Amino acid sequence: MSQQKPRILWVEDESSFQDEMEEVFGKVFDISFANSSVQAQKLICLDELDYPLIIVDLYLENNKSEDGINLIRWIKEKLPWKKVIAITKDRHKYLKDAERIAGADDSFRKEELDFVDFFEAANKLLLKAKLFISYSRKDQKYLNDLSKRLKLFSNQGFIEAWEDNKLTAGEDWDERIKSELSKAHVIIFLLSPDAIASDYINDTEVRIAKERHQRGEVDIIPIVVRPCNWKPLFGRLFKIPRKIEAISLAENQDVIWLEIQEEIGKLFQSKK
Repeated sequence: MSQQKPRILWVEDESSFQDEMEEVFGKVFDISFANSSVQAQKLICLDELDYPLIIVDLYLENNKSEDGINLIRWIKEKLPWKKVIAITKDRHKYLKDAERIAGADDSFRKEELDFVDFFEAANKLLLKAKLFISYSRKDQKYLNDLSKRLKLFSNQGFIEAWEDNKLTAGEDWDERIKSELSKAHVIIFLLSPDAIASDYINDTEVRIAKERHQRGEVDIIPIVVRPCNWKPLFGRLFKIPRKIEAISLAENQDVIWLEIQEEIGKLFQSKK
Protein backbone atom coordinates (compact mmCIF):
# COMPACT_ATOMS: atom_id res chain seq x y z
CA MET A 1 0.00 0.00 0.00
CA SER A 2 1.44 3.38 -1.04
CA GLN A 3 1.94 6.02 1.65
CA GLN A 4 -0.58 8.84 1.59
CA LYS A 5 0.89 12.14 0.45
CA PRO A 6 0.68 15.14 2.83
CA ARG A 7 -2.11 17.53 1.89
CA ILE A 8 -1.29 21.16 1.07
CA LEU A 9 -3.56 24.09 0.26
CA TRP A 10 -1.84 26.54 -2.12
CA VAL A 11 -3.52 29.95 -2.37
CA GLU A 12 -2.37 31.29 -5.73
CA ASP A 13 -4.28 33.03 -8.55
CA GLU A 14 -1.60 32.74 -11.24
CA SER A 15 -2.49 29.63 -13.27
CA SER A 16 0.94 29.24 -14.89
CA PHE A 17 2.61 29.23 -11.46
CA GLN A 18 0.03 26.69 -10.23
CA ASP A 19 0.94 24.41 -13.13
CA GLU A 20 4.65 24.74 -12.41
CA MET A 21 4.24 23.98 -8.70
CA GLU A 22 2.01 20.98 -9.45
CA GLU A 23 4.64 19.61 -11.83
CA VAL A 24 7.48 20.11 -9.33
CA PHE A 25 5.81 19.14 -6.04
CA GLY A 26 2.75 17.12 -7.10
CA LYS A 27 4.60 13.82 -6.76
CA VAL A 28 5.32 14.35 -3.06
CA PHE A 29 2.39 16.53 -1.94
CA ASP A 30 -1.37 16.30 -2.53
CA ILE A 31 -1.92 19.93 -3.58
CA SER A 32 -5.25 21.75 -3.75
CA PHE A 33 -5.28 25.25 -5.23
CA ALA A 34 -7.47 28.19 -4.24
CA ASN A 35 -7.62 31.25 -6.49
CA SER A 36 -8.73 33.73 -3.83
CA SER A 37 -8.79 34.28 -0.09
CA VAL A 38 -12.56 33.69 -0.05
CA GLN A 39 -12.19 30.32 -1.77
CA ALA A 40 -9.34 29.42 0.60
CA GLN A 41 -11.46 30.24 3.65
CA LYS A 42 -14.29 28.05 2.37
CA LEU A 43 -11.93 25.11 1.82
CA ILE A 44 -10.29 25.54 5.22
CA CYS A 45 -13.68 25.59 6.95
CA LEU A 46 -14.80 22.28 5.40
CA ASP A 47 -14.31 19.63 8.08
CA GLU A 48 -13.57 16.88 5.60
CA LEU A 49 -10.67 18.75 4.02
CA ASP A 50 -7.67 19.02 6.31
CA TYR A 51 -4.58 20.96 5.27
CA PRO A 52 -1.74 20.90 7.82
CA LEU A 53 0.23 23.28 5.56
CA ILE A 54 -1.12 26.31 3.70
CA ILE A 55 0.95 28.32 1.22
CA VAL A 56 -0.26 31.87 0.57
CA ASP A 57 0.73 34.24 -2.23
CA LEU A 58 0.55 37.68 -0.63
CA TYR A 59 -0.81 39.25 -3.85
CA LEU A 60 -4.25 37.85 -4.53
CA GLU A 61 -7.48 39.18 -6.08
CA ASN A 62 -6.87 42.88 -5.35
CA ASN A 63 -3.14 42.69 -6.15
CA LYS A 64 -2.27 44.09 -2.73
CA SER A 65 0.01 42.46 -0.18
CA GLU A 66 -2.65 43.08 2.48
CA ASP A 67 -4.85 40.40 0.90
CA GLY A 68 -2.46 37.58 1.69
CA ILE A 69 -1.42 39.03 5.05
CA ASN A 70 -5.05 39.31 6.13
CA LEU A 71 -5.69 35.71 5.07
CA ILE A 72 -2.67 34.47 7.06
CA ARG A 73 -3.82 36.45 10.09
CA TRP A 74 -7.30 34.90 9.76
CA ILE A 75 -5.82 31.38 9.56
CA LYS A 76 -3.61 31.89 12.60
CA GLU A 77 -6.45 33.38 14.67
CA LYS A 78 -8.95 30.65 13.74
CA LEU A 79 -6.61 27.63 13.64
CA PRO A 80 -3.29 28.63 15.25
CA TRP A 81 -1.77 25.14 14.92
CA LYS A 82 -1.85 25.19 11.11
CA LYS A 83 1.46 25.94 9.41
CA VAL A 84 1.66 28.72 6.82
CA ILE A 85 4.32 29.67 4.26
CA ALA A 86 4.08 33.11 2.62
CA ILE A 87 5.38 33.75 -0.90
CA THR A 88 5.50 36.91 -3.00
CA LYS A 89 6.96 38.12 -6.26
CA ASP A 90 8.87 41.15 -5.03
CA ARG A 91 9.82 42.94 -1.84
CA HIS A 92 11.30 41.23 1.19
CA LYS A 93 9.48 43.74 3.42
CA TYR A 94 6.12 42.14 2.76
CA LEU A 95 7.45 38.70 3.61
CA LYS A 96 8.78 40.01 6.91
CA ASP A 97 5.37 41.58 7.58
CA ALA A 98 3.74 38.23 6.85
CA GLU A 99 5.91 36.61 9.53
CA ARG A 100 6.03 39.46 12.06
CA ILE A 101 2.47 40.77 11.80
CA ALA A 102 0.40 37.84 10.57
CA GLY A 103 2.35 34.91 12.06
CA ALA A 104 3.53 33.04 8.94
CA ASP A 105 5.94 30.22 9.82
CA ASP A 106 8.26 30.80 6.84
CA SER A 107 8.46 32.91 3.66
CA PHE A 108 9.99 32.84 0.17
CA ARG A 109 10.33 35.11 -2.85
CA LYS A 110 9.06 33.63 -6.11
CA GLU A 111 12.02 34.90 -8.14
CA GLU A 112 14.49 33.30 -5.72
CA LEU A 113 12.52 30.11 -5.09
CA ASP A 114 14.97 27.27 -4.62
CA PHE A 115 12.91 24.10 -4.95
CA VAL A 116 15.18 22.08 -2.63
CA ASP A 117 15.09 24.73 0.13
CA PHE A 118 11.34 25.13 -0.29
CA PHE A 119 10.73 21.38 -0.10
CA GLU A 120 12.89 21.07 3.03
CA ALA A 121 11.04 23.97 4.70
CA ALA A 122 7.64 22.49 3.84
CA ASN A 123 8.66 19.01 4.97
CA LYS A 124 9.98 20.36 8.27
CA LEU A 125 6.68 22.12 8.98
CA LEU A 126 4.80 18.92 8.19
CA LEU A 127 6.71 16.83 10.75
CA LYS A 128 4.41 15.37 13.39
CA ALA A 129 4.93 16.10 17.07
CA LYS A 130 5.17 12.89 19.08
CA LEU A 131 3.00 12.77 22.21
CA PHE A 132 3.30 10.30 25.06
CA ILE A 133 0.29 9.93 27.36
CA SER A 134 0.84 8.64 30.90
CA TYR A 135 -2.24 7.47 32.81
CA SER A 136 -3.63 4.93 35.25
CA ARG A 137 -5.91 2.18 33.93
CA LYS A 138 -8.47 3.43 36.49
CA ASP A 139 -8.66 6.63 34.40
CA GLN A 140 -9.44 5.00 31.05
CA LYS A 141 -12.52 7.22 30.70
CA TYR A 142 -10.36 10.35 30.80
CA LEU A 143 -7.87 8.86 28.35
CA ASN A 144 -10.78 8.28 25.95
CA ASP A 145 -11.97 11.87 26.43
CA LEU A 146 -8.46 13.22 25.78
CA SER A 147 -8.04 11.04 22.68
CA LYS A 148 -11.23 12.51 21.21
CA ARG A 149 -9.83 16.03 21.60
CA LEU A 150 -6.43 15.06 20.20
CA LYS A 151 -8.15 13.61 17.11
CA LEU A 152 -8.48 17.14 15.71
CA PHE A 153 -4.69 17.47 15.63
CA SER A 154 -3.86 13.91 14.56
CA ASN A 155 -6.35 14.03 11.66
CA GLN A 156 -4.61 17.14 10.37
CA GLY A 157 -1.19 15.54 10.59
CA PHE A 158 0.20 17.60 13.49
CA ILE A 159 0.66 14.93 16.14
CA GLU A 160 1.24 11.25 16.65
CA ALA A 161 -0.03 10.21 20.07
CA TRP A 162 1.07 7.05 21.90
CA GLU A 163 -0.15 5.36 25.06
CA ASP A 164 0.34 1.81 26.35
CA ASN A 165 -2.96 0.65 24.79
CA LYS A 166 -0.90 0.45 21.58
CA LEU A 167 1.42 -2.25 22.93
CA THR A 168 1.23 -5.47 20.91
CA ALA A 169 1.14 -9.07 22.15
CA GLY A 170 4.57 -10.44 23.09
CA GLU A 171 6.20 -6.99 23.10
CA ASP A 172 8.63 -5.99 25.86
CA TRP A 173 6.34 -3.37 27.39
CA ASP A 174 8.95 -1.76 29.65
CA GLU A 175 11.43 -1.33 26.80
CA ARG A 176 8.75 0.05 24.47
CA ILE A 177 7.43 2.56 27.02
CA LYS A 178 10.94 3.86 27.73
CA SER A 179 11.59 4.12 23.97
CA GLU A 180 8.42 6.15 23.41
CA LEU A 181 9.24 8.39 26.38
CA SER A 182 12.69 9.08 24.92
CA LYS A 183 11.26 10.06 21.51
CA ALA A 184 8.32 12.21 22.66
CA HIS A 185 8.23 15.96 22.05
CA VAL A 186 5.35 16.38 24.53
CA ILE A 187 4.45 14.17 27.51
CA ILE A 188 0.94 14.43 28.95
CA PHE A 189 0.25 13.13 32.47
CA LEU A 190 -3.37 12.36 33.41
CA LEU A 191 -3.12 12.81 37.17
CA SER A 192 -5.31 11.16 39.80
CA PRO A 193 -4.80 9.39 43.14
CA ASP A 194 -4.30 6.12 41.26
CA ALA A 195 -1.76 7.62 38.85
CA ILE A 196 0.24 9.19 41.67
CA ALA A 197 0.16 5.91 43.64
CA SER A 198 1.61 3.96 40.71
CA ASP A 199 5.23 2.96 41.32
CA TYR A 200 5.89 2.59 37.59
CA ILE A 201 4.50 6.01 36.73
CA ASN A 202 6.55 7.63 39.50
CA ASP A 203 9.80 5.68 39.18
CA THR A 204 9.94 5.46 35.38
CA GLU A 205 7.60 7.79 33.49
CA VAL A 206 7.82 10.84 35.77
CA ARG A 207 11.57 10.37 36.28
CA ILE A 208 12.39 10.16 32.56
CA ALA A 209 10.03 13.02 31.72
CA LYS A 210 11.52 15.36 34.33
CA GLU A 211 15.10 14.49 33.33
CA ARG A 212 14.35 15.29 29.68
CA HIS A 213 12.41 18.41 30.64
CA GLN A 214 15.37 19.72 32.65
CA ARG A 215 17.56 19.27 29.55
CA GLY A 216 15.02 21.21 27.47
CA GLU A 217 14.16 18.17 25.33
CA VAL A 218 10.45 17.81 26.06
CA ASP A 219 7.35 19.72 27.22
CA ILE A 220 5.27 18.29 30.07
CA ILE A 221 1.51 18.88 30.38
CA PRO A 222 0.00 17.84 33.74
CA ILE A 223 -3.78 17.34 33.41
CA VAL A 224 -5.54 16.75 36.75
CA VAL A 225 -8.46 14.43 36.01
CA ARG A 226 -9.40 13.65 39.65
CA PRO A 227 -8.46 15.59 42.81
CA CYS A 228 -5.03 14.54 44.02
CA ASN A 229 -1.84 15.87 45.59
CA TRP A 230 0.00 16.48 42.29
CA LYS A 231 2.23 19.40 43.38
CA PRO A 232 5.11 17.31 44.83
CA LEU A 233 5.55 15.84 41.33
CA PHE A 234 4.90 18.85 39.08
CA GLY A 235 4.53 21.84 41.42
CA ARG A 236 6.65 24.15 39.24
CA LEU A 237 4.59 23.48 36.12
CA PHE A 238 1.21 24.95 35.21
CA LYS A 239 -1.47 22.29 35.35
CA ILE A 240 -4.66 22.20 33.39
CA PRO A 241 -7.53 22.75 33.80
CA ARG A 242 -6.57 26.14 35.22
CA LYS A 243 -9.95 27.30 36.59
CA ILE A 244 -10.97 24.17 38.49
CA GLU A 245 -9.13 21.66 40.70
CA ALA A 246 -9.85 18.63 38.52
CA ILE A 247 -11.88 17.64 35.47
CA SER A 248 -14.07 15.30 37.53
CA LEU A 249 -15.39 18.28 39.53
CA ALA A 250 -16.63 20.20 36.48
CA GLU A 251 -20.38 20.47 35.93
CA ASN A 252 -19.79 20.58 32.17
CA GLN A 253 -16.71 18.54 31.33
CA ASP A 254 -17.00 19.34 27.61
CA VAL A 255 -16.20 22.98 28.39
CA ILE A 256 -13.12 21.96 30.36
CA TRP A 257 -11.93 19.62 27.60
CA LEU A 258 -12.34 22.47 25.10
CA GLU A 259 -10.04 24.58 27.29
CA ILE A 260 -7.51 21.74 27.37
CA GLN A 261 -7.72 21.31 23.58
CA GLU A 262 -7.04 25.03 23.13
CA GLU A 263 -4.07 24.93 25.54
CA ILE A 264 -2.54 22.05 23.57
CA GLY A 265 -3.12 23.95 20.31
CA LYS A 266 -1.28 26.97 21.75
CA LEU A 267 1.65 24.74 22.67
CA PHE A 268 1.94 23.55 19.07
CA GLN A 269 1.88 27.15 17.88
CA SER A 270 4.58 28.22 20.36
CA LYS A 271 6.88 25.43 19.07
CA LYS A 272 6.80 26.60 15.42
